[in-house]
Amino acid sequence: MKFNLTLLLIFSLFLISYSESPIETAKFLEENGDYYNAITEYKRAFFFKKDPDLLIKIGMLERKENNYKESISYFNQALEIIEDKDSKTKIKLYIVSNYIIIGNYLASEMILEKFSDNEIKGYEKLITLDKILIYISTDREIQALRLIQKLNIKKDIRKFSRQIIALHNQKIDPNNAKGLSTIIPGMGQFASGDIKNGLNAFLLNGAIFYLWYHLFTEKNYIDLVFYFLNLKRYYLGQREKAASIAEKHNEKIMKEIFLHFLPSLFTRGCGST
Repeated sequence: MKFNLTLLLIFSLFLISYSESPIETAKFLEENGDYYNAITEYKRAFFFKKDPDLLIKIGMLERKENNYKESISYFNQALEIIEDKDSKTKIKLYIVSNYIIIGNYLASEMILEKFSDNEIKGYEKLITLDKILIYISTDREIQALRLIQKLNIKKDIRKFSRQIIALHNQKIDPNNAKGLSTIIPGMGQFASGDIKNGLNAFLLNGAIFYLWYHLFTEKNYIDLVFYFLNLKRYYLGQREKAASIAEKHNEKIMKEIFLHFLPSLFTRGCGST
């Protein structure tokens, strides 16, 4: 009995020390920019200690890694167990910005509409920025201009709006990118500005098409069927890759607008808010 109690005590001490060490390791990794492994350590820490702050940490690091959907998932988990109202508001605003960056404007707008007056207090400027970007991104320029005018900003509002729209128009529809790469392999990647992947897709699939054509002209149908079944995945794969690259391209543009361009509205020549 005494031996069992001793083992239980040792095991308990081990669990306590093990549950603390991942946090220290995660902090060290985070400080050194290794967000991927830091996320893993924070997850280990959360396994032992159900602290919502750990979920928020994971959500923030996923955000830094441009994994916005995963970030939203962890923020939502934190919302379920966190009690502080102000922290909940901050988390919701991070979720809104993530949705805006990935182009889910409907979800972001729905969250903003559900904010109570108490939640909005102290975050009016940030919420206004979110709404302006949502309106501009969904072709509601007049509503966006009205919001900007209410902020009493002393600058050429229409010019500023046109600049944001110009950036927004640089986005590529992932389905269009996929369609372009269906017609000419690599073209969707080129359209999204990814020259390297575009060249790879064009050259590789060009070689594959030449092989198929050569086997067909030689009437070597058995080899043609064999190579077609085994190599068609490269053609189909580059189409999906084109859509994925377009999505990343769009996220980069939205991140530029949301984190850099739009806040300049308040940092140059602005009145009181």
